[in-house]
Amino acid sequence: MIFRILPVLLALLAACSHRLPRKSPENTYRLVSEVSDDLQKLKKAAGRSKVMLEIDFETGRFNGRYKDHDFTGNYTIEHVSAGFVKGFFYRVKLGDLKQPESKNSGEQAFFEKLAAVDRFYVAPDRPANPSYTILELRDATSSGTKLLFIRLNP
Repeated sequence: MIFRILPVLLALLAACSHRLPRKSPENTYRLVSEVSDDLQKLKKAAGRSKVMLEIDFETGRFNGRYKDHDFTGNYTIEHVSAGFVKGFFYRVKLGDLKQPESKNSGEQAFFEKLAAVDRFYVAPDRPANPSYTILELRDATSSGTKLLFIRLNP
């Protein structure tokens, strides 16, 4: 009996494996300069962005790409709290950042901001059926520098 079911089961698993995405876009965010209420404008800005960040909000591990350069690292998550209406606030501390050597001032500034981050704010644009999710990375200095990322939902 098992020998009749096993080939069918293997064939189904092989067929399904081709449809499963190899890399989940679940936590992939794109750098944007501002969040617009116009969804088409936001999609266009995200599509042009050459800076991508993937982050695991449970472990703090992240990786990404700044134009042609890959980077990895992790944040130690010190505290998580829910927002008043939507979203979550994370208090974090940089544990590690592996970045490429660069003489490009824009790239260096990006990595300096990434290293200075000590707070995240993650929130959908609306609680039910969101169109996108915002990821705001901030530092606590008086300048309040922030990096703004979005993830478009299908």
